[in-house]
Parts: sequence; C-alpha cells; structure tokens
Amino acid sequence: MVGTLKADDMETDDAKSGGVDETTTTIEKNEEEEEEQEEQEEEKVDHKVQLRKLSRAYEVAKGARDSSRQEKAAESIAKEMRTILCENNMVGCYEYFCEKLSWPVDAKELKRMQTFETETMTKIESNLKDAKENLGDDDVQSALREMGDKYAQMGYKEKCVEAYEKCKETNATIGQKMEIEFSKARVGLFWEDLGMWKKSIEEIKKLLEMPGGADWERKNRLKVYEGLWMCASRDFKSASTLFLESLSTFGAYELMSYDEFVFHCAVTGVVTLPRVELNEKVVMAPEIIRASLSTPGLPDFLNSLQRCEYAKFAEAFPLVGDAVDLSPWLSPHSRYFSRECRVRAYAQYLQSYRSVSVPSMAQAFGVSVEFLDEELSRFIVSGRLNCTIDAVEGVLRTNRPDKKNALYQQFVKDGDALLNRIQKLSRVIDL
Repeated sequence: MVGTLKADDMETDDAKSGGVDETTTTIEKNEEEEEEQEEQEEEKVDHKVQLRKLSRAYEVAKGARDSSRQEKAAESIAKEMRTILCENNMVGCYEYFCEKLSWPVDAKELKRMQTFETETMTKIESNLKDAKENLGDDDVQSALREMGDKYAQMGYKEKCVEAYEKCKETNATIGQKMEIEFSKARVGLFWEDLGMWKKSIEEIKKLLEMPGGADWERKNRLKVYEGLWMCASRDFKSASTLFLESLSTFGAYELMSYDEFVFHCAVTGVVTLPRVELNEKVVMAPEIIRASLSTPGLPDFLNSLQRCEYAKFAEAFPLVGDAVDLSPWLSPHSRYFSRECRVRAYAQYLQSYRSVSVPSMAQAFGVSVEFLDEELSRFIVSGRLNCTIDAVEGVLRTNRPDKKNALYQQFVKDGDALLNRIQKLSRVIDL
C-alpha cells in the first residue's frame, strides 16, 4: 500500500514537473514568436520611411550635448543610412543627403548607382515598348507600374509620379490605383511634401467610394496615413481619433511598427482627450498597455497623470519628450506637445484647490519654486491657467470661470455684432 502511494506521488510529481516544463516551453515559444513578429514588422517598413526616421535620429544625435556618446550613436546611424541608400541604389537622393548631412560624396558608389539606374530603366523601357507593340494593356500597365516602383525605390519624386500617373491611365483596377496612391503618399512623406501626401489621401478616399472600391484593409491603412498627415499638420485631435479607430485593426506596417503606432496614438491622445475619455480609450486600453512598454517612460507618463502622481509624471515627461523629438512627424511640434502637457498637468493639479502654496505645488511636481513660479507666470499671462499668484504670501488662488456667464457674455457680444451689421445693411439699402 505504502509502495503504491509512493509510486503515485512520484507519478504526480513527474506530471507536475512535466506541466511546469510544458508551461515554460510555451512561454519561451510565445516570446520567440513575438520577437519574430517584431523582426517581420521592421522588415516590412518601407526603406524610404525608415531612411526618413533615421535622418531625424541622426539630426538629434548630432545636436545633443553629450558629444562623446551621441557622436558614436550618430556614426552608427550614418552607417545604417548609407547602407539603405546603397542597397536600394537611391541615386535620386544620394547627393541630397550628402549635402544635407555634410557627408563626403563617394564618387565610385555614385557612379555604380547611376550605372544601375541606366541598365534598369533601359530594360524596363524595352519591356514597355515590347508590351505596347506586341502584348496587351495588362503588360503595359505592369511595365509602367514597375517603372514607377523603381523610380520610387531610387529616391526620385517627379519621375516616379509621372510613371505612376501614366500607369493609372491604363486599365489599372481600383485596387491597383489605390496601391499607386499609397506609394505616392510614401514618396511625399519621404520628401516632406505635405501637399503631395494629402493629395494621395484624397484620391484614395475617392477610390474607396467608387463602386467596387470598398476595401476594409486599405481603409484601415488609410486612417494611419491620414493620422500621420494630421500629426505633421499639428491637428492632434483628428489624428487621435483616426489612431484610436485603427488601434485593433492596424495594418500599415510599411510606415511603422505597431509599438511606434501605439506611441503616436498615446501622445496625440494625451494632448487632446478629456481625462475620463483618455483613461478609457488610452490608459486602460490593453493594446496600449502592452505596446507602451517598448517606449521608455511612456507607461509612467500615462498612469501618473491619471493617478495624480505629479512627481513621477515630471520624471517620465522628459523621456517621452525625447521620443517625440525622434519622430519625423511629431518633432516639428515638440515644443507645442511639451507646453500642452505641462498646462494639462498644472490645470489638473489646481482643479482640486481654491488656493495652494507655491512651495507645496513645487514639491508635488518635484521642481524648484523659482522654476514653477516662472512656468505658471507665463501660462497665466497667456490665459492658459485660471489662477493668480500672490507673490507676497507665496500662494496660488484659482478663479474658475463661470461657463454660463461666459456664454451669456459671448451671446451679447455676437448679438451686438449682428445688430451693427443689420444697421450698416439698412443704410446701404436706403441709399
């Protein structure tokens, strides 16, 4: 009996051990799958978009104060950029980047890329001529599409647009025309041509409304393209709406990885969404909780603001600001983002008080009294914060605006303006 019990216990222990091993193996497999997925996402990113991101990262590294460490980072980024330029034979923008980033032009490499361009275009033009003379419209369309893709790959803007427009004039389907416009949008993104980028977005919208143009996959991708355009145009509210709609259907891996997308979604949401909506759609969203871990400081940045942990928010804020500065689409508006986030945090803190001492607020944010006094003075003067500073007593007094009274005053003001217009119009009629 004892022997039987011991044997059973051993079998149970073995089963438990086997279960633990299986669980460990499953976790390891999941981690490996996630790593493989991340690598695949990075590979899908269009080389022009990746080059644009690296260009911004190089500018940030060269402009950093910590010269020794950042100089090594700049050299590493420059090496990666040169690799992309050479591997994709980007003769159309090679000299542009050399001039912009103060690199010496490699004459030998430039000649090699020019030779590649001549040989490739000669072959495509020969295929195009043969297709026009001996083959059908599908082959002509295919040759023109290949020409446009090659010019886009090599970094040309005008040449690729010309080839793409000729391709659209053939018997290209609605789906093919949309893919052409997506390609043109990426070219506009690469060259920072917001007009070209916007025009392609509008064309895709028209194609989606045409009979047979309904395509959910392309429609979801378009939201990301348009959201990034909104970011570049500083329309963070519209960008946040589009990004949140694409959170569970993201598919524009040619622009960025999912983690990068989540970062842009969180940043635009913090600036524009009300507190309750921000908590529901961003802070507590499972997709954002998981993906935000890849950006230093982002989880603390989001959670601390909602939990009113202002010292932790002040610590995480510079890290998120650095990430914003690295984004080609957010970096032009980094000062705007910084200002809006600070105003939001200060206003949220002051909302709980009628009066509070400046040292107490400075302690809550983990900053000096002098710094906070200067910050608040600037925002109060510009009308961003509804409070006053009593410099003698060192106290902040809030004066919450009366919304009903403000609405009434605005109504009276608009009414006076309308009456003045009617009087002027009556004089003109009388004459």
